[in-house]
Amino acid sequence: MNAAWKAICCLAVSVLVAAPATSQTSYQGHGAGSVSPEVVRKYAPPPLDYEVSRRIQMVLDLRAPGLGMLSPDGKQL
Repeated sequence: MNAAWKAICCLAVSVLVAAPATSQTSYQGHGAGSVSPEVVRKYAPPPLDYEVSRRIQMVLDLRAPGLGMLSPDGKQL
């Protein structure tokens, strides 16, 4: 094993040993409760146009999956 490879292996092992175990560390980040409703309203995106919103809802609607419908010209499902 050459010197460069040994250095890389030693570095990798030291990083793994120094990293805290996930199960021992609880999340201490910024959750939804850390942002006030006023700030959320300030930076919230504007509502989508009804037609755009409806098309997205139709694509994502999985309540009644079926075989689909062909377009009038029969070229699209």
